[in-house]
Amino acid sequence: MTLEVRLATLLQEVADVPLVELPRLRGLLMEAEAGLLLRLRKEGPQANSAGTTRLPKADEPLLTVEEALSLAPMPRRTFLRLTRGLPFRRDISRKTVLFERAGLLAWKRVKTGRWAA
Repeated sequence: MTLEVRLATLLQEVADVPLVELPRLRGLLMEAEAGLLLRLRKEGPQANSAGTTRLPKADEPLLTVEEALSLAPMPRRTFLRLTRGLPFRRDISRKTVLFERAGLLAWKRVKTGRWAA
């Protein structure tokens, strides 16, 4: 059975869940999603902006915003806006963002425009 068929079967079963059970089902699905995301972070390959795929190294130090700006100098708000959603950026919390050095350097190499140097 393919993944698509299994998902279609699950979606059909969701339609039959009683209304009072929907919050519980949502919680279970969110738990499954969290497990999936955790597995992807631990085991899954990540494509960097240069188009190559690599596994993140556990011993790779993560850079703070200030350290990242020393490698890619530009206004802080612009840098945070441009890197939003990129695979080398790690949003730890609303105010804490860290960056993988190798991914940042690859992005800087392929980035064109005003701040490419």
